[in-house]
Amino acid sequence: MDLLKKTDDEIFQIADPFWVDLVKASNQQDYGGFTKNFSETMLMGAHEVEIGKQWANNKLLSALTEEANPLGCLKRNDHITVLYKQTSQTMPDCLKKYYNHSH
Repeated sequence: MDLLKKTDDEIFQIADPFWVDLVKASNQQDYGGFTKNFSETMLMGAHEVEIGKQWANNKLLSALTEEANPLGCLKRNDHITVLYKQTSQTMPDCLKKYYNHSH
């Protein structure tokens, strides 16, 4: 399968289940589930203790909404990066407070 020849929509259909799993695992702070589809190279940069610290220090990362909107794909050489707009269940309140105070 030559992913580079696929349209963005075709790539989203492939990538969306991976993203859904990633969000669920992040919300559950499940390192094994979070990294289960990582490449060997990605795993080298995804140290379990460091990811655990990020979950502990940033509550947004474990309160992600189930809905994510794919924005586009970056295709370069033999790699594709799929970009998503992802929000957190706690973020709307933060934004509301910010906008109420700044306007």
